[in-house]
Amino acid sequence: MIELSKKIWRDHWVGITLISVGLLVYGWLFAALFPTFEKIDINQFIDQYPEALKSFLSESFDISTFAGFLDIEYFSLVWVIIVGGYLISFATSEISKEVETKTIESLLSLPISRFKIIFIKWLNMALITIFLISISTFPLIGFAAIYGISLSAMSMLMISILGFLFFMSIGSFTMALAVLFNERNKAVFIPIVVLLFGYIWNSLGRFIESIENFRFFSIFYFFDSARALVDKQIGLASIFVFLGIIVISTAFA
Repeated sequence: MIELSKKIWRDHWVGITLISVGLLVYGWLFAALFPTFEKIDINQFIDQYPEALKSFLSESFDISTFAGFLDIEYFSLVWVIIVGGYLISFATSEISKEVETKTIESLLSLPISRFKIIFIKWLNMALITIFLISISTFPLIGFAAIYGISLSAMSMLMISILGFLFFMSIGSFTMALAVLFNERNKAVFIPIVVLLFGYIWNSLGRFIESIENFRFFSIFYFFDSARALVDKQIGLASIFVFLGIIVISTAFA
């Protein structure tokens, strides 16, 4: 069990390191830029955007606070692409890639059950998710302090919890698909399509009345980053939906 975990980290430490450095630099960049945005009435500028365009930005358009600024510029989409994209790659490489390269045969020959193999991979995916989320959220408090910006630790805690549930639902779903298809291309393609469709559907539902009542078909409807950052709250529906996806997908795998 320990040896398998070590192998997983050896295989992925380069990617994890590069993404971590990128997330830190990205966070520092936003902290450095925010004082400039504070000096101009950027909210008035955004109010002039067409409703269709604003719907693709965020639930909240108040960037007078650093939390609101981070929501629009970072957490609502960019964060999802970086961390979510990596977890999709991780989940497929740990299952489908081993099948394609025939290394899964040597793994299954070890005196360890299939359940334990999947559980160890899932557990390490959870640890990687926690690490990437932590490196992309809590350092922002320090960056904000350097530039004299106010940022609540509770906001970072709430977005971290919401992000963990959201990203683990993506990773668990992808891992289940990887087990089902044993083919990396399908296991990568389907989650990307689901996320892309979900983002577009949820965004359209913000300004198209006929879709508004059906936004819950999108996973992004439950990923309310604005509520977590600005209001410091996470909806119960979001918790139950993400936990449901995690449990069902993991049990299937």
